Formats: sequence, structure tokens, C-alpha cells
Amino acid sequence: MTNSSTQPSEDFEGLYAASDDPYGLKSRWYEQRKIDILLASLPNRHYKNAYEPGAGVAELSKKLAARCDFLTISDSSQRAVKIAEHNLVALTNIKVAKHILPQDWPDPDINSYDLIVLSEVLYFLPEVDLRVVVNKVIKSLSAEGQIVICHWKPAFSQRTVSTSFISQLFQDISILNVLARHEEDDFLLEIYGTNSRSVAQREGIR
Repeated sequence: MTNSSTQPSEDFEGLYAASDDPYGLKSRWYEQRKIDILLASLPNRHYKNAYEPGAGVAELSKKLAARCDFLTISDSSQRAVKIAEHNLVALTNIKVAKHILPQDWPDPDINSYDLIVLSEVLYFLPEVDLRVVVNKVIKSLSAEGQIVICHWKPAFSQRTVSTSFISQLFQDISILNVLARHEEDDFLLEIYGTNSRSVAQREGIR
């Protein structure tokens, strides 16, 4: 998960020092199913250049890489980065980096992404940092880029903002359209894009 002033990176280092999979991404059906729902919801079959900050041990990243020419992932925990590198050693189209948001977000003047995945990461940021990250997301998005936001809904002690608050920030951006939305009691998944056409429309079905 990504660092914030209210959730020091040392906390995450402790989590990953105690376990190579502290959130049960490999063992919990909830996590495996959520990843499958996210991937199935992506409007495009394939993406050229994607970025996934707060990637943790890269369970989502491993499957996402099959849909991307190149994928950059990051985490604020050095231990998580090392675990992710080990888990992805067989994949050549992924770069793993240690990034603390918002300051380490890749320079939007140099890096442009047609997919940005923000899963279980934004609610750790204080609101001022969250707004900076959202601004960087928009600046980093390619002409027809897409943004995935997916977050746990129930309250927990480390949360700085609600999942609905995060959703509203993206809904308020005029250039974005909601391309897909999936909500359950546990989590909210939304996909935004600058091109409002549906998958069927893009394929000429209607």
C-alpha cells in the first residue's frame, strides 16, 4: 500500500516483514474474485503503457501484465517491492519501483499512460495529497486513457477518506466518463475514461 503522513511507510514495512502476503491476496477468494472482476471490467483488450501504484506483492500486476505491452508498478514499502520483484521475475514487460505518493509519481511531462490502476491505495492518503495525486493522474493520462479505482468500502482505522469521497473526486472531473461500475457491500470498482463510447460501440456492434 502507498504511504501517507497518517500511515508511515514503517507500518507497511512491518506488515511485509511479518508476511510475504499480509492481505491474503493469494489465499482469500474475496481478493482473487475482486481481481478477476476488475480485469473483466476493463473496456480494452490490451493497453500499451500502464501504471499501478500501491501494487503491494503484485498479485493483480501478474494478471494485468498479460493485458499490457508495458506495466510500471510501485509501492512505498521497500520490502513489498522486493517481494513483487521476486513474484514477477519471469515477466519482462514490468518495471517495479519504490514510489511514495504524491512526490514520486512519474513525471507527467515524460510519462503518459493509457491505463492507470488505483486499487486499495488512495484512502491511505491525506486529502491534500489525494487531490495532488488525482491531478497527476489526469495529467498522466493519454488522449483516450482509462482510470481504474477500486477500494474497500467499510471503515477501518488507517483510512483517511471514504471510498465514496474518492469516487466523487473523479466524478467531478468534467473530461471523464464512467465506463464501468461495479458495487458490492465490500468494495466499489469504477472505470473512467475520456472516450465515452461503450465496448460494443468501439467494436461497431451498435
